[in-house]
Amino acid sequence: MEDQRCSWICANPALEKPLFRLFDTTHLIKNLRNNWLNEKNKCLELLDPRDNAYVSGNWNDLCCLYNKETSKASGVRLTTLNRISLWPDSFERQRVAPAMAIFSNKTVAGLKTFNFNSTTNFCELIGKAIKILTVRSFMSGVRNNDVDCYSITSIEDSRLQFLTHLAVADPILQANNSSRYKCFSKQTSLAVHQTFYGIVALTKCLLVEKEFAYVLLGKIVSDRLEAEFGVIRQLSGGNYFIGCDQFASSLRVRQLDVFSKLDISDFNVDHEGSCCQRSMSAAELASIDSACSFLLNYKYM
Repeated sequence: MEDQRCSWICANPALEKPLFRLFDTTHLIKNLRNNWLNEKNKCLELLDPRDNAYVSGNWNDLCCLYNKETSKASGVRLTTLNRISLWPDSFERQRVAPAMAIFSNKTVAGLKTFNFNSTTNFCELIGKAIKILTVRSFMSGVRNNDVDCYSITSIEDSRLQFLTHLAVADPILQANNSSRYKCFSKQTSLAVHQTFYGIVALTKCLLVEKEFAYVLLGKIVSDRLEAEFGVIRQLSGGNYFIGCDQFASSLRVRQLDVFSKLDISDFNVDHEGSCCQRSMSAAELASIDSACSFLLNYKYM
């Protein structure tokens, strides 16, 4: 296992187990696309760990590919690139699917068809990492006929080594300075560095110490947390930007929703709820009764 002093591993204050600190890979994908889009000269470079050579990606090549495919002379489209993918507004930049389309296999094939070789290698490099990090099914590799889409079953898997090398592939980390030229921002590069190393360390921990048969890296995301935030926003009137008071109020409603699912048909002080293994105290039970009474009175006011 990795050194415990690394930034992606820390001591768990609640349990005697390591705590892995990762950034959400879904947000990292959007950050990579946005960094490329915001670069002044629309050109980025990465060190390809497969041959230890720099590959360059030019955003204008993607725009040129889109124009060629949407022209009247072109009969068939190879990619799913659209206006939202290439020229998103501030709200559209938050969507994942348009960012994924930039580095998809279809985009790589389209770039290769029109001989945008350098950008092809750049998108293929990031696309390979995305495919590794988004595997959600054990049979995904068979269904997609892609070796990068198989689950991780061994710590000797070459894809883990690929992620480790790609974590330090940005020139801004190689040069160890803060100036940005043909590279991702310092914050994005450090986030990729911490997340990739952390995911590799977590995978090794699950396979070796926890004796997992396989690991699906696509499951290591914040989807459940995002879904919970979505419920809280809906409870706050469907407002995307909610305040602290609205957040606290929505949490109280969510707690009442959990309480309402408790089995209290044959109730006593030592009764255990279906969602909790701890015995409920008399004070806690009284608070539930008073809350239910308040809701009933409020309903018929």
